[in-house]
Amino acid sequence: MPTIRKNLLQLLFSGAYLLRWNDKLRPVELQEIDKQAHKMLLACALWHENSRELCATERIALARDIIEGGLFDYFYRCIITDIKPPVFYKIKENREHYRQLTEYVLGRLEPVLAPLGPFWERMRTWHLEAARGREDGLDRRILTAAHLYASQWEFQIIRPCNAFDDEMDSIAQSFVDRLNRLRDLRGMDSLLIPGTALGRFANLCGQLRFQIRWTQAPRIPATSVLGHMFIVASLGYFFSLAVDACPARSVNNFFCGLFHDLPELLTRDIISPVKQSISSLPQLIK
Repeated sequence: MPTIRKNLLQLLFSGAYLLRWNDKLRPVELQEIDKQAHKMLLACALWHENSRELCATERIALARDIIEGGLFDYFYRCIITDIKPPVFYKIKENREHYRQLTEYVLGRLEPVLAPLGPFWERMRTWHLEAARGREDGLDRRILTAAHLYASQWEFQIIRPCNAFDDEMDSIAQSFVDRLNRLRDLRGMDSLLIPGTALGRFANLCGQLRFQIRWTQAPRIPATSVLGHMFIVASLGYFFSLAVDACPARSVNNFFCGLFHDLPELLTRDIISPVKQSISSLPQLIK
């Protein structure tokens, strides 16, 4: 039976300390955990678009593969976060170098994730298959599309502050080229066209990274509403594994956790003592 231990919770929260684009001038701090949350919200939307014609069993199986693939990638990135993306992509081009890096990362993660039993074995298989060049499944392509969109969204925030940086134009073009290769996925055109419902939704989700939870109380680590949603979703999924929940329940628990604070786009993060200060306030907020 999978077991949840303290070091797993510490690893999960570590993304709140990991800075993104930390070799660029940034108007706001951008954390890895926020990027992962944005990515998984988008992955859920793309899963919905690309699974409409599948039967219920196939839809759930695809959702589970996307959720676990997202978690597998997140834990991997927690270890390699200091490797600049162009360097990492160069390593991936050499099959043997990428395999060696993957074995190192898995060795670092094993003491933390091995207690999760089958989840850990699936994670090993996922990354070792990637090291062998097997990255063309629908689940991986959806995750790649969501990853690129969320990263490009961050890039558009920092780009105006880095006009002096010679890398800006090549980074911008790299996003365009890689996203265009994924336009055959249903929903991608809508996601990439400004003003569409899906494009506006994706943009709104990204803005939740600017709302810090419990601003009236110092917290370590300080987490945004966006990052908090990802943590809740991940814990919900791991608890589902621990009680041997069926695949549908596990998937629903992750997605419900991932979306549970989405209304705070409209209300901000109102702490419980304030919500409870006036009896009618909770209903008014709802």
